[in-house]
Amino acid sequence: MCVSMSSSIAAAIAGLSACAVTSAGIYAISRFEEAARKYSVYW
Repeated sequence: MCVSMSSSIAAAIAGLSACAVTSAGIYAISRFEEAARKYSVYW
């Protein structure tokens, strides 16, 4: 029971991290459009 709970917590943390990284990327691209267009190869 403890193992499945800890893996659920790990999955939740991974999901929240992915959400945060995606949100940060969307914010950065919308905020710095010109730079995002210039360096789109790196995105």
